[in-house]
Amino acid sequence: MTSGQGCIGFDKVERKMNTKRWFSRYLVIFSMIPFSLLSLLLLIGVGNPVQLLDDKLANKVIQTRVFAEFASLTPSIKLQNNLSALSENNALTGLTFSIIPDNGVAINLAARSLVIEYRDPSHRFRNLQWTWDFEGEHDDDLLLEEGEQTRISITLPEAIAPNAGTVTPFVVEVRPTQGASLTLYRELPAQFQSVMTLH
Repeated sequence: MTSGQGCIGFDKVERKMNTKRWFSRYLVIFSMIPFSLLSLLLLIGVGNPVQLLDDKLANKVIQTRVFAEFASLTPSIKLQNNLSALSENNALTGLTFSIIPDNGVAINLAARSLVIEYRDPSHRFRNLQWTWDFEGEHDDDLLLEEGEQTRISITLPEAIAPNAGTVTPFVVEVRPTQGASLTLYRELPAQFQSVMTLH
């Protein structure tokens, strides 16, 4: 091997070594970037970034628990048994059904504590007049509590005649002062009876 060939071989080796040195330097520089960012965050006063992530997660968990607790304490009602429709002279005049607390929280049965609405394709009656009567064992107060049941009776402001030869879908919505509404979807038969049980 001549001396010129030796120099060429040495130059190739030198270039490879320089390439490896530069690669190692860049690798060190890039590996330091995450630590530099963390240090910068600490310097500008945002606290420990890892702790911030933990705090956000903790706040999310707390919000979820608070929402669940609020929902569990929000009064709502549940239908007990079936809804019955009352008619006179072949026209719908009233509705009656029984309710119970849905989550164990007492419901106030004082006047105007429930807002009841009736809707069908041709009628909409808001703020219907209603009465109530306890069924079974109960306390001597105006609260519908866990283990108690009451029957709600509604009188429609005007009689509703049946649609000849077809059923009539309707909705009854019962809204307490707080909590979820009770929405009942039923159909009136083409021919009315004095008392109709609607499943």
